[in-house]
Formats: sequence, C-alpha cells, structure tokens
Amino acid sequence: MVYYRIIIAVSFIIPLIYLIHIKQTLPFFLLISGIITLGSLEFYNNLAFKRGLSPMTILGVAACLILSFSAYGGDILPEGGLPTRVSFALAGLIFLIFLAGLLSGKVAGAMGIIAITLLGMLYVSFPLTHLILLRRLPDGDKYLYLVFLVPWISDIFAYTVGSNWGRYRITPVISPNKTLEGCLGGGIAAVLITVLAKIFFLPAIPLWHALILGFVIAGLSQLGDLVESLFKRDAGVKDSSTWLIGHGGILDVFDSVILTAPALFYYLVISH
Repeated sequence: MVYYRIIIAVSFIIPLIYLIHIKQTLPFFLLISGIITLGSLEFYNNLAFKRGLSPMTILGVAACLILSFSAYGGDILPEGGLPTRVSFALAGLIFLIFLAGLLSGKVAGAMGIIAITLLGMLYVSFPLTHLILLRRLPDGDKYLYLVFLVPWISDIFAYTVGSNWGRYRITPVISPNKTLEGCLGGGIAAVLITVLAKIFFLPAIPLWHALILGFVIAGLSQLGDLVESLFKRDAGVKDSSTWLIGHGGILDVFDSVILTAPALFYYLVISH
C-alpha cells in the first residue's frame, strides 16, 4: 500500500509542477477543471447520496464546471474585489439552482435538495477555481507552490509529530487522531517552508508577511481537513472515493487546499 501511495503521489506531483511552471495556462486550467469535476462527483455521489440526500447531481457538476470556466480568460480584477466573471457566474448559477429546484415540482425535501446542490458548488468548485485565478496573477506560478506544498508538507509533519508525541486530541469525534501537538508541528513546518519560499523565489514578500502566511495556510489547511472529515463522518464513509489507491479520493487529497487557495488569492489582491 505504501508503494501505491508513493507511485500515485509522484505520478501526480511531477505533472502538476510541470503544468504550473510552463507559460501556457490552458493545460493547468484543464487539470483543475478535471479535479473540480471529479471532486464534485465525489461530493454528490459518495458524501451526499450516502447520507440519504438527493442533490441535483448533473446540474451541480455542470454548475461547478461553468464556475471554473468563468475563471479562464477575461480581466481578473478590473476594479478589485471578486473577479467580475466569477462573481457574475456564481450569482447566475445560484439563481439557476433555485429555479431548477422550483421547477422540479418536488416539495418534500426541497430545501435539502437545493441546499446540498449549492453546497457542492460552494465547497468544491468556488474555492478550487481560485487556483486558476492564482495561476493568472503576476508570479502566480510561484504562489501556487505555496498553496500545494505548504499544506501537504505541513500535513506530513502534523501526522508525524502527532503520531509520536501527540497527547491532547482536539477533535476526538470528528478526527480522533488529530492532536494539538500535531497541529503545532504542522504549523511550525508551514512557517519554515513559507520563509524558505520567500528567501529563494518570492523575495517581494515581507518577512513578517511570510510568517503570518505560514500560520494562516497551516491553520486553514488543517481546518479544510477537518471539514472534509466532518462530511465523511456524517456520510459514514472512510474516504471520499477509492479512485486514488492509498490516498482515497480527490477531496481527500485536496481538502487542505480548498480553503488555502482563496485565502492566498485575496491576500495578494489586498496586499498589492
């Protein structure tokens, strides 16, 4: 099983680094759109359905894809705030999902159907769409390394510290193995990685910004992991799917990125 995990991790990380590094944005956009598609299918079919909920899966997946497509091309931030195309698409898709729920003619469970369909778009597509937006910013490729590497390496350190020295469990019901010591270890590792990134390829970031970013990314990545664990506990499943041997599903791999991508994007928007 360990070998499968290593093989799958390497076979994914190497193409990811290549697609981040090349000048063309289309291949990276297609990769993230594929991840969003698979992640939304996991959410609707493996988490919502097994919980006994009945989302509008086809419409939900289509809405997730439309939202990701809205981030490709056009002005990113013509007047600050949310990207115009993304905000327009988000508002339109929310209206569309409400309209579809109304036209379905289903009264019993209507709130649950509409709510879970909306949640799939807001939980999976909207945050991950910010990876596409990040890629299009100046030096966006370099910042993407922070989004991916800092949470993943932080998770490894948190797991190692927690497994060996963890005593105080912070969420015994949701994630029994997550400890205070592990969270602190992951946070320290995240800060160190962010500072190293500032030194070697992001010199424009002030040192104190790098320190804050490290803690914020670590905290949000662990929060994202806990949110997905909460959903899985509620659905009664161990993994979001079995597509990635040894890793679970797409959401199991990207749960720590879901909250960090928007946070880093808006940090860059506000600080520049």
